[in-house]
Amino acid sequence: MRNLRRDNRGLTLVEFAAALVFGLPLVIAMLYAVLEANLLFTIRTNLDAATRHAAQLLINKYVQTGIAPPDTSNGNLPSDIAFEVKANDGSFFISKTANQFTWTWDLSESPPTVTVTTSFPTGGNANGSSGLMAFPSPDPLNLSNKFSILTTATFSFPPG
Repeated sequence: MRNLRRDNRGLTLVEFAAALVFGLPLVIAMLYAVLEANLLFTIRTNLDAATRHAAQLLINKYVQTGIAPPDTSNGNLPSDIAFEVKANDGSFFISKTANQFTWTWDLSESPPTVTVTTSFPTGGNANGSSGLMAFPSPDPLNLSNKFSILTTATFSFPPG
């Protein structure tokens, strides 16, 4: 007489396949989110450093020459003080040609100040002729045109 107990030999394989079908996409999505958050943090850290560096260069130029480079919006630093911040893959966080800097002087304050804003264009401007790295990359949800990455800081300096 045949044993009436159920045969469970194939059940483990079916459960493993179901776990892969439902669990693996979730794990991959979470990994992607973590990696993109890491890249965002890296970009933001480099923008913070570039903002401080640009302000220091602008202040030094003003102190040396007594002439403040004119206020600008989404422009490049003057060519004699322009700099680049390169990523490991050869693309840039800061490019000399990407129009990433905005600065304004307030020389009537005591002490005088310069406010510098550094931007990282997302979407269509990234990874274009300026060589900036694309963010987010890849962009399956088409988020790149819905936000921008900016850092702003105001620095005071002794009158020249």
